[in-house]
Amino acid sequence: SREQTIYLRVENVTDATCFETGSISLKVSPAPIYNPLIDYLICDDSSNDGRHTFNLDEKAAELRQGLTGDDLNISFHRTFDEADNNANPLPSNYTNTTNPQTIFIRIENDNSLCHAVEGLGINIVAAPNVTQVASPLISCSKGFNGIATFNLELADFEILDRVQSNLTINYFNELSDINQADGLDNSNEIVLPSSFNSVSKTVYIKIANTLTSCFTVIPLELITNTPPIFNTIETIPICDNDTGTFDLSLVDNMVVDNTSLVNISYHSSFDDAEDNLLALNNIYDYINPNQTIYIRLSDINTNCHITTSFVLQIN
Repeated sequence: SREQTIYLRVENVTDATCFETGSISLKVSPAPIYNPLIDYLICDDSSNDGRHTFNLDEKAAELRQGLTGDDLNISFHRTFDEADNNANPLPSNYTNTTNPQTIFIRIENDNSLCHAVEGLGINIVAAPNVTQVASPLISCSKGFNGIATFNLELADFEILDRVQSNLTINYFNELSDINQADGLDNSNEIVLPSSFNSVSKTVYIKIANTLTSCFTVIPLELITNTPPIFNTIETIPICDNDTGTFDLSLVDNMVVDNTSLVNISYHSSFDDAEDNLLALNNIYDYINPNQTIYIRLSDINTNCHITTSFVLQIN
């Protein structure tokens, strides 16, 4: 039985006939009932400072979840003695002072005032230690749609962890593609990062530890440059002359409006123009009555280029 009456007799030690009787009621109240306590084990953020602000109200809600009947008064304390004596409760939003750290929870039954004290472990696991990307990736688009091909694996950043064999690197189109709850979930990753077609934007690199599932995310800026804008030339007719030549530099002002912004070279094949090989002399010795000349136009600042052509028609 949780309640019992005990009877007592108080007697004069010199006169046994002089006594009084009484009773004491003993009541054993139940200890508080609460859910099993789960320690904090979380990944650090990119600062890797071993500090985190915890919402202790959420931990208290875990202890109460699904329970009915007894009301629990729950408070958090820095030491066991403070919890046992219900002194100096910690604030609801608490930032740990060391890592790892143990704080103490006082769990009190509001009906019986019986209480228990539990230790709550705090352990913050370091995320991979990496630098930010040193510079954006820059690529030229083939046309004027602003889409270029990037090799994301060329991103210039450094992993500072001493042990790197358990680290993986994955690339993501959007920050929202990264599963923040599961560091090893790469279901939304960019499948072929070495050949990624994109406009100018920011993509994201995730470096994850396969042992702890902790990860770090860094942004990678992509910049797409377009080639020079040019005027389309279909045919340039000229009269046959005694020298059998044509000055290709005369085409410069036809193909672009401002020659100071581009480098211009002329080639006998498309492949030579694309590869910037075997440029023709400005004084061109024509052979055939109709010959296709390929023009390579490259931006003097970005080096982005495009190839166009015209037919030199000899009359």
